[in-house]
Amino acid sequence: DAGHIFSKKDYTQQLQRIVASHKLPTYSEKELSGPEIYARAAKATLTLLVADEKSLRKHFIDPEDEEEEEEEEPDETSPLRRTSPIKKPQPKKGEGISFGTAFIISEDGIGVTNYHVLEHVAPCIVVGVDSYGKAHRVVEILAADKDTDIAVFRLAPGSYPYLPIRKDLPAGSPIYVFSHPGKNTNTFCAGVITRYAVLTSAKARKERKITWMSIDAVFAPGSSGGAILDTRGNAVGVVSFGVVIRREAQGMAFTSRYCVPAGMILRLIIPPDELQTPSDQFSLGTMIGMNQDGKTPQEVRQNS
Repeated sequence: DAGHIFSKKDYTQQLQRIVASHKLPTYSEKELSGPEIYARAAKATLTLLVADEKSLRKHFIDPEDEEEEEEEEPDETSPLRRTSPIKKPQPKKGEGISFGTAFIISEDGIGVTNYHVLEHVAPCIVVGVDSYGKAHRVVEILAADKDTDIAVFRLAPGSYPYLPIRKDLPAGSPIYVFSHPGKNTNTFCAGVITRYAVLTSAKARKERKITWMSIDAVFAPGSSGGAILDTRGNAVGVVSFGVVIRREAQGMAFTSRYCVPAGMILRLIIPPDELQTPSDQFSLGTMIGMNQDGKTPQEVRQNS
């Protein structure tokens, strides 16, 4: 499907969209065990591959040409027994392929990752490989924010397992991280939210203070875009970046691990039932596919 190959123009324009209209599922209130959370996250998490078409075809079977096979449902009571079939290729220097983690947030295939994971030279193809080895094409970028390092995308039509979004938890809350760091796919780590830190984005066109979630659960390169989960299996944040603080004289080092709070995701997605007036509908039309001088979707709507 040629529509799944992003041209330079389309890719650039879609990365500039700052809001999407979509109704997300409600979050879960049922407490889950660690293995239950792992099983839920494993089904809804993707290894995201961004590549030029030549590199993708070299390292992977084209998702459009892949034969359909009946898949046996995994045993959710024993998720740790399953070995991930994902094998990340080792591209040579100059090959146009990069990796990250992503996760699905609605049954119809809306997904979330980091903005920096999708930064790539177009034309390109974006593919999400699930934990059972099946590839799914990303067909559209719905909204993105470079400053907060978030991008929302849509997979090809289908029914998908997903992680509900829950608004931000307070500092001190227990959390889990599920991601694909390096070759260590399906990695599950536990920790707590250590604090919320307000930092000024160095990439913003205007000075913009952004609140980040800091956690002590371990993640590493390749984890970018992975879900931060609460004890009910809801996504409460997204892995973003780490900062190493060193004190060579004392032989000490400390890593601050920063994540995007779930509230930042929800700022990019407006439920359709909130668009009740012609003014709201006009605002949404102007926001999709346009960059509104660094304003948030809420600011654009308020000023309409």
